[in-house]
Amino acid sequence: MPFDRGSFAFTMFDVPEELPENFLALFAAKKAGSLDSVTAEPQFGWVTGHHLLDTTIDEASAQLGGSYYLTLRQAVRKMPASLLNAVCKREEQAYMRANNLEYVSSKVKKQ
Repeated sequence: MPFDRGSFAFTMFDVPEELPENFLALFAAKKAGSLDSVTAEPQFGWVTGHHLLDTTIDEASAQLGGSYYLTLRQAVRKMPASLLNAVCKREEQAYMRANNLEYVSSKVKKQ
């Protein structure tokens, strides 16, 4: 949820030392990739608090009210459950037609 409207969860950290001068550049070097680069393997990267697709990490985008807000985003491309269920149902119906069955048993036969 963006921090300019609505609610969001956050964790505060007490940094025991001064941050380096280039700390925003260090976060930007590990920014999240584009949605096109997301695969079945989890992808991690930093984004700003505006929204999960805001990968422009600079003074203007990461700061609000004197504090910095960054989010570590984890993204993975996976098939939605409703689509997976539809594909399974289609395969089940094709199997029933091919084998002249009225239903497919949900019990697994042991060999």
